Amino acid sequence: MAGIEPPVGSMPRLPERDAVLGALFESAPGRTAILDAEGVVVAVNAAWRRAAAEGGWTHPSGGVGASHMEAARFPHEADAATVGAGLSAILAGDSALFTHEYESSAPGGPERWLTVTLYPVEGCDPVRVVAVHVETTDARRTWRALAEARGQQRLILEQAPDGTLAADTERQLRSSEAYFRTLTGATDISDRKAAELALEASEEWSRALIEQSSDLTVVLGPDGRILYASPNRERILGTSPGGVVGRDSSELLLVHPDDRDEAQRLWQEVYGSPGATAQAALRIEHAGGSWRTLECSARNLLDNPAVRGIVVNARDVTDRVQLEHQLQQAQKMEAIGRLAGGVAHDFNNILTGIQGYTQLSLEELPKEHAVRPNLEEVARSADRAAGLTRQLLAFSRRQMMQPRVVDPNETVRELRRMLTRVIGEDVELSTELATDAGCILVDPGQLEQVILNLAVNARDAMPVGGRLTIRTGRVRLSGRDLADAEELEPGEYVELGVSDTGHGMSTQVMERLFEPFFTTKELGKGTGLGLSTVYGIIKQSGGHIRVESFPGGGTTFQVYFPGVVGRPEVSESRPAGVAAMGGETILLVEDDASVRKLAGRILRGRGYRVVEAGNGAEAWSIFRAAADPIDLVLSDVVMPELGGRELVERITAERPGMPVILMSGYTDDVILRHGAREVGAAFLEKPFTPAALVEQVRLTLDGVVAGGVHPADDAQPEI
Repeated sequence: MAGIEPPVGSMPRLPERDAVLGALFESAPGRTAILDAEGVVVAVNAAWRRAAAEGGWTHPSGGVGASHMEAARFPHEADAATVGAGLSAILAGDSALFTHEYESSAPGGPERWLTVTLYPVEGCDPVRVVAVHVETTDARRTWRALAEARGQQRLILEQAPDGTLAADTERQLRSSEAYFRTLTGATDISDRKAAELALEASEEWSRALIEQSSDLTVVLGPDGRILYASPNRERILGTSPGGVVGRDSSELLLVHPDDRDEAQRLWQEVYGSPGATAQAALRIEHAGGSWRTLECSARNLLDNPAVRGIVVNARDVTDRVQLEHQLQQAQKMEAIGRLAGGVAHDFNNILTGIQGYTQLSLEELPKEHAVRPNLEEVARSADRAAGLTRQLLAFSRRQMMQPRVVDPNETVRELRRMLTRVIGEDVELSTELATDAGCILVDPGQLEQVILNLAVNARDAMPVGGRLTIRTGRVRLSGRDLADAEELEPGEYVELGVSDTGHGMSTQVMERLFEPFFTTKELGKGTGLGLSTVYGIIKQSGGHIRVESFPGGGTTFQVYFPGVVGRPEVSESRPAGVAAMGGETILLVEDDASVRKLAGRILRGRGYRVVEAGNGAEAWSIFRAAADPIDLVLSDVVMPELGGRELVERITAERPGMPVILMSGYTDDVILRHGAREVGAAFLEKPFTPAALVEQVRLTLDGVVAGGVHPADDAQPEI
């Protein structure tokens, strides 16, 4: 009836209805087929026919008249059996939806994956089933890349089936009356009545197909006004179910400012050329204020008298885009970490020489010497530089660690007085420590550094005062809880939370929060290494960190460490009065000439006999040919030709019990956590002072291994 607007989300009730729906069916991106009650294909859309024409995927003819199994040509029998069982369940009325991903690679061809979705058409007699095949190769590759970046072997892609499912049969498009008679078997009614009933039946059937689509379908007039919008816009964009027909499309599809040029390009490419198609990825504002990324495919059907519009199919790919962003972020952080670790390693060798020779000079100068204050300032500057390299190594996860079973509650209690001084009198400190929080396996000093750095960050966010809260707790995290931390396994975790009531952060700041040297402070007010150090320590300790914040709403950091069963350990104390002198023979192995020369001078000055080697292979030859026995091996870890660990393994195999010290500015986590301990070696961190070197040598020769990495033997993860 003229002048009456149809219900929201429906097409106008006009005789051209079937043609409109047929056009939507034809332009749908998903390879869509309609199956009868026997599973036989009765109609396919253009995407299906294009795939058939390309060859390899489906029956060359498109498969109309063949069974779904024959038409789709599943390469693997297991997939065919699975899909066949799913179709049987739907035809029997035992299931309303079936989805299965399968490999569709041609022999010798590139990898190819598709997802098939089957579901019955509600209220249709006889039974009709919709089959949609959508290519998921790119999404699968993205998931695999992220899994490799995070060390995870198993990720599950949860994504709704793609494609607009609006459909009709070719017979229905040719003749509504013939289609109605096919459905009902009626032969004794008038042609007009048959056509009317056929139109009504096809309309209800097609509406059911469209409304169950996971894509958003919009038909726009030549002036950009909405002729039709599928009702699932409420699910995708959160828009209210009010009437939209006749409204300007910009009211429904509010494009992100940065994407408006791309949206204009899409419209211009399609508008001026009948039959033209164009694609674009656009960010559209959700009613809740967030942005959803939609892959839009537009087709100009303005010259089609039944449609007279531009058909836009929009697929929500927000989750996939976020996944790709996480992958890029992980790769960026890994690249920065490698660079930072390499710089710190080389710089530590340089600092070893600066600190060492400065200390030797200070020992030789009288206290009243005029040059002494200058050397003392050099020593202090070198110490500060060494601190910066330790922060870089912490971020790159190549810092030396001495993990022990620690009670985080006790750590917070011991730090309270220091924290009070750090945050100042205008910030209130509150602690909420759960008695059942449990213990964790971590380097005690680095746990303190994490808490202090987070507290300093909170203080800086509250320039006029506020409240700092530190919490501990015990939580069990499932796989879903760890969706953003695939490297962790579900199980018991100890949670450490640090919250402030400060000015908060924007999304843009949070995206770069843990990058080294990134800071929002004015020039000269910070190094930008505080939170990157926190990030590196937590990751190297097997934990995970999250941050929640928004401008004006404060910030909360949540740190999760795997819980362990064990008792807190008391730090080992070194014997007092360690003798500085000795007379033993030491095999010194170091590829950096300046460090080797310095260490040799220090040890010879304390009475030791030193044999020097520039690499592991040379050291092995010296060891085997030595006339006098070697009493201790002092070796760098990372060297050309033969590394320190491999050298020590050879030497200890020939002389079990040989005292060994491994030294390095950084080591790979495997060597650091397991290598030194497996070969029974102590560990000396670069840069080292003369006093630290001679003390470590003496303790190791006397059988007191210090400085190594010795986690508790009885510490077991609670997984």
